Amino acid sequence: MASTKYWWECSGCRTQEDFRAGLLVNFLWDLAESRWNQEKLIRRCSGCNRDAFRITYDFPRADRIILQVIAIVGITGDEHYLPMMWETQSDANPEARWFDFKYVKGRRDKGANLGLKTPAVFEAHQLGSLFQLYCKKTGRICFP
Repeated sequence: MASTKYWWECSGCRTQEDFRAGLLVNFLWDLAESRWNQEKLIRRCSGCNRDAFRITYDFPRADRIILQVIAIVGITGDEHYLPMMWETQSDANPEARWFDFKYVKGRRDKGANLGLKTPAVFEAHQLGSLFQLYCKKTGRICFP
């Protein structure tokens, strides 16, 4: 397994590449600045040459659960707080979808990656906006 909590992993051949938390914060801000371009969440694997390299992480449970990111959307407008919803799938059951609510602080804020370990909090109207954005970026008709 990769030595960091977040890493890139191919869903095909299981090739892995470390993804340091500080770099992940910058990646997430870049993703937000791209208007949540979902194509940035999948890369070509150097091991098998498939477009199957995704952000992967351990979900904190008693039994180890590994999740791979399918989609990420969030609420922008505050340079010091980026709340997000991550759609993921587990390696044990790739058909099931999990939704993980996370945040990061500003790129240069101390402890910018702390929100990757704690849930984001949303106001009701923000959740509505988040679900609409999710549908727009993933092509879904409605939130699951």
